[in-house]
Amino acid sequence: MKKNKIIILNILFILSIIMFGCSGNKSNSEGASNSEATDEKMGEKLIIRMGYVMSETSPTHEAVQQFAKNVNEKTDGMIEIQPFPNSTLGSDAEVLEQAKLGDPVIAYNNPSGLQDIVPDLSVLGGPFLVDDWIGLKKVVDSDFMNRQEEILQENGLKVLAFNWYFGARHVISDREVEKPEDLNGAKIRSAPLPVWEETIKAMGASPTSLEWAEVYPGLQQGVIVGAEAPLETLYTSKLHEVADHLSLTGHFKQVNGWLMGEEVFNSIPDEYQKILIEEAISAGDLVSEKVIEQEEEFLQKLEDEGVTITEPDIDEFKKATDKVYDILADDWSEGTYEEIKAILEE
Repeated sequence: MKKNKIIILNILFILSIIMFGCSGNKSNSEGASNSEATDEKMGEKLIIRMGYVMSETSPTHEAVQQFAKNVNEKTDGMIEIQPFPNSTLGSDAEVLEQAKLGDPVIAYNNPSGLQDIVPDLSVLGGPFLVDDWIGLKKVVDSDFMNRQEEILQENGLKVLAFNWYFGARHVISDREVEKPEDLNGAKIRSAPLPVWEETIKAMGASPTSLEWAEVYPGLQQGVIVGAEAPLETLYTSKLHEVADHLSLTGHFKQVNGWLMGEEVFNSIPDEYQKILIEEAISAGDLVSEKVIEQEEEFLQKLEDEGVTITEPDIDEFKKATDKVYDILADDWSEGTYEEIKAILEE
């Protein structure tokens, strides 16, 4: 009897070892499976191109390079971001179209440039809407912005970040501009965006559509007499070589976002999706701070290189452009402008 009991205990002991071993193997197998799942979903390394119109000397390009480096490191090289500055991948609109068609690209765009998809978002591009980045960031962090991103996603575009502050836009031209009347009849470059065109008209000028890559030769050849952009863009694009008067109108405070095709984004493992979003937002925070810090630096550089700086009558420009919101009211959902104003007053 005792001998039988010992045999039974031995059998139970052996069975327990076997079961523990199987359990351990199963756990190890699951762990290996989880670690390999990302690679299986990705297959081969994914190369994503980022296209934008700014030059290699711009803060934006510097931030893109840092974003690319961080993504490459955190995905163990499985995602490679390739920067394409100077419109080498096309205009903002062209790169956005590539993203919509499913190409592995990340497009840089401003709210007004997305008007065909999310009309209400273009209100953020309105004249003198905010005084600075702090005000604009209130809207970027609001439920309003969340709704716009959902609409973009429904239309096949995934927003990685929309917190890349581009700066206050000013007018550079061949003349001193103190008030709207000084721009009467002046051909000022504009992107073909309703908010921009109506604002430039209201400021007294004649909006002339040109891609950014065409602005320098356009000024040089007299196709236009001026352009408007943030200080860093004016300087790094070397427009001061062909236009020597800068009026600090600050009519737009611009924020930009990075978008990619929803289908391409969904083909990426969840953990890599998270890395793309986190790093894009982080880079946006850094570039926004840098843009603000460098505004005085770029202003000084422009002055040092012979540009005449004028501080115009801002109140006159505000009064002149108030009508833009009435002109474009039908393009937005009812109450959109009022919602934005309420967010800014919080």
